Amino acid sequence: MLQKGFYIKNFLILNFIFSFQLLQAQEVNCNCFVVGKVTDKQTREPIVGALIEISAQKKATFSDKNGDYKIENVCEGKYEMNIRILGYDAQKLEVNLIHENTHNFKLNESEIHLDGINISAKRIESVSGNEKQLDVEQLKKLTGQNLATILNSISGVSIIQTGSSIGKPVIHGMHSNRILTINNGIRHEAQQWGNEHAPEIDPFLAKQITVIKGAKSVRYGPDAIGGVIIIEPNELKHLDRIQTEINQYSMSNGWQNGLSAIVESSTHKIKGLDWRLQASTKKGGDVATPNYKLANTGSQEFNFSIGAKYSRRRTDLNVFFSQFNSKIGIFSGSHIGNTTDLAQAIGRDKPLDIYTPEEFTYKINKPYQDIQHSLLKLKLNQQLRNNQSLQITFGQQYNFRAEVDALRGDRNTAQIFKINTNTLEVLFNHKPFFKNIAGNIGLNGLYQYNISTGNIREPQKSNVLIPNYTNFTMGAFWIERYVKGDFELEAGIRWDKRYLDVFYLKRLQTQVTRDEFNNQSITNTFSVSRNFNNRLKLGYNFATAWKPPVVSELYSDGVHHGSAAYEVGELSLKTEKVLENSFVLNFTSKFYQLEVLAYFNHLNNYIFLAPTGNSILTIRGAFPEFKYTQTDARFAGFDISNTWSKFQRFTISNQLSLLWADDLNRNQPLIFMPANRSETNLTYRFNDFWVNEITLNHRLVFKQNRTPQASIFEKASDSSFLNLINGDYMAAPEGYNLFDVMLSKDFKLKKTNSFKVSLECKNILNTVYRDYLNRFRYFSDEIGRNFSVRTNIIF
Repeated sequence: MLQKGFYIKNFLILNFIFSFQLLQAQEVNCNCFVVGKVTDKQTREPIVGALIEISAQKKATFSDKNGDYKIENVCEGKYEMNIRILGYDAQKLEVNLIHENTHNFKLNESEIHLDGINISAKRIESVSGNEKQLDVEQLKKLTGQNLATILNSISGVSIIQTGSSIGKPVIHGMHSNRILTINNGIRHEAQQWGNEHAPEIDPFLAKQITVIKGAKSVRYGPDAIGGVIIIEPNELKHLDRIQTEINQYSMSNGWQNGLSAIVESSTHKIKGLDWRLQASTKKGGDVATPNYKLANTGSQEFNFSIGAKYSRRRTDLNVFFSQFNSKIGIFSGSHIGNTTDLAQAIGRDKPLDIYTPEEFTYKINKPYQDIQHSLLKLKLNQQLRNNQSLQITFGQQYNFRAEVDALRGDRNTAQIFKINTNTLEVLFNHKPFFKNIAGNIGLNGLYQYNISTGNIREPQKSNVLIPNYTNFTMGAFWIERYVKGDFELEAGIRWDKRYLDVFYLKRLQTQVTRDEFNNQSITNTFSVSRNFNNRLKLGYNFATAWKPPVVSELYSDGVHHGSAAYEVGELSLKTEKVLENSFVLNFTSKFYQLEVLAYFNHLNNYIFLAPTGNSILTIRGAFPEFKYTQTDARFAGFDISNTWSKFQRFTISNQLSLLWADDLNRNQPLIFMPANRSETNLTYRFNDFWVNEITLNHRLVFKQNRTPQASIFEKASDSSFLNLINGDYMAAPEGYNLFDVMLSKDFKLKKTNSFKVSLECKNILNTVYRDYLNRFRYFSDEIGRNFSVRTNIIF
């Protein structure tokens, strides 16, 4: 504990000194401004409500009723200005600001419209400053990783894992049903209640991923109590030719190979019709730790999508369909036949030889998961008069999951989960009024049903982990944003109501039991920010949020084989209620950028899963028991990011994430919270060399010393052979250091053609370690050194 405190204390001191010195950097003139007028090129009429922004300086404004705009307090330098509004072609302009500049924009009305509502939503969410983005170039460097691993590169985002192939994102200690994922404009609905139920999303299609930290329940509903992940493909646009993009990667650990192809163009026989086809596949075998292979850790995946957009004057119609298919092997050493062997397996330095074969194989045996997820999206964008707009989005999703046990059965006798979801959203963007206020009003509806056995109202089995249920949720929200000069303010309110019906058979009974739940609540948000001399920006965000207990938390009673656990629900759980406070500081100078996010959240009735200390012997084998419970909790922490680019070719960046999460009722830390960590990148860019860029990455993850000192539950029996250490089946592992290196080279073949290749080695030193948030740390080490080669071709 003292050692960890010493490291953190010294790291923060060094970070402060580093930041203070850079604040003394050369002063630059930040009193520049740019003014101009926005008009329709054909009619010469002023355009009201156009968004004009200088993103590098985080400055933006709207054109007023006369089409005029002014952006003040900009530091001198070269910048790219962007102007966007629904119904017109976007424009980009490079400006060299010395003192004052005048730039008028004449926009062409377009039949290929921008999604103005998405732009408005992004601007609203940026007021609090809790938003981070990964663009297309950053995503190319992470090709082949799953979604959670990709997001792990963002400060404040961790990953909870089940073995080497399955991971899901954790934002400030929260995950699963507290994190909402928006995939191509549709809220992703699947079996996300499971720790090992990773989002069924193909990252190959994503061209931008945005993470919004903190509660966004006013905009998205109760599932956004911890944050939102927005995954967006490129906007479909008019192309005079067929454009093809191919991504390929190969990895040495597990000999995984992947390939993705995207083909898009426009149909000239039908004016205004654009289309895109995409498919991807990957296959990997048994992965290896630094000292041994892990049996049955292969994976297979095949995905495809079809998208089209028809644009005519002020109307856009979008259609999208995708299907995700995967088969994932579960490490054989996590499924044990009896309680004595289970007790011996937990914490063993090396699994038994039967689980660490010498020979490599792609074969996937039992236990494994078989997953399919389909998504259909229909969206209408309609621009109305006075720069108002209406968006109607319908989504239909079907998620199938089969969990095949190690000791019995096959896919036909596996645990089956089938969930169908229909969503509808209506969003109205009104015109700016009083010159400075813009916002939107929205309605949401969701109807969902899950079948684990029989049909919805007539289940056939009692020994299922999750019962059949129907869920009908509706909500309405109103958000307004005020912008004047360097001052921004946002306020919003939302109402939601959920009707949940659960149908199940009690053990040894034949009559169906039906339970009904009705939950409703009002949430609100308030955000304010101010720019000072365009170098320093301060922001504050306050939000309330809520989350009613989900079915898994209430009714779980069985083996959750993917996470190698026996899970038990609790019917007496109450609704979670959250008060969130966050503060953001952004400082930008010519060579240095600093961002500090501080947050303090209080949760009443926080629901979590914790070890009981019992092992449960079933016909599927022996498993450690976990049970849902709740408490009042406090989450507090910092995300600190530094970037220094004094020299043109050399950049140093660091991200530090600190979290304190406490169980207030039991007066001890919460279990299964991310450890504090620091990540540093050193990048050097070459000129006319055999590589364009080389990056060295160092990740330091501290030991999680903030674990419960006492068990959450009383042990049911002394014959289970499992001992608890600080409330867990195994003490938290030691901290670790990892080093990665990447080299990349870009080739410009023609004006519209490009070729990019990169080489990477992760865990260069082949470090042996276990991560606290990996459920399979009970049984094995993390994977070792991994070489990767990636290529990207556009033609």
